[in-house]
Amino acid sequence: MQEQGRSIWLVSEAHRLFGRLYTRFKVSSMALGRVWISPIIQPITDLDKLAKRPIAYEEIAAYTVTGTGTFRVYTCPEGLRQHIQIMRVQVRTGTWTYDQVSIVRGGVTVQVHSFGAATAIPALWEPNVPFILDEADGIEVQVDGYSGSGDLRLSLLLEEEDAF
Repeated sequence: MQEQGRSIWLVSEAHRLFGRLYTRFKVSSMALGRVWISPIIQPITDLDKLAKRPIAYEEIAAYTVTGTGTFRVYTCPEGLRQHIQIMRVQVRTGTWTYDQVSIVRGGVTVQVHSFGAATAIPALWEPNVPFILDEADGIEVQVDGYSGSGDLRLSLLLEEEDAF
């Protein structure tokens, strides 16, 4: 009996919503030559969006820097696809600097943040559209100045979904 009441609610809510859409977009049937355009509004659900989970990682790991070179500081876990919304890299402790942050996919490395000279300033990257990390893709930091061990902080705001 409750399901029947729920159906009535859904129909009445849909009627209200569609009524607003008809009014807003001035939807009506009309003829273009011999072709009729239907006044029907078809709602669409993006199932991929429903499957994504918002995740915020603050300091995934305090990666310890022990010298100069390129260091992988994050790898997308197996079985997942992640969409980076915001990424922040910063020197947490120690006396070292970096000059670039890159995304690595297979054998291809793409710089997403580069400095003209070595710095300890936090790098903030907000792509215009979410950047997709597939399984085993990673984030690397190029350390080019080092005089004492220290930790790196990596913060990510992303959406993740199961990889198929």
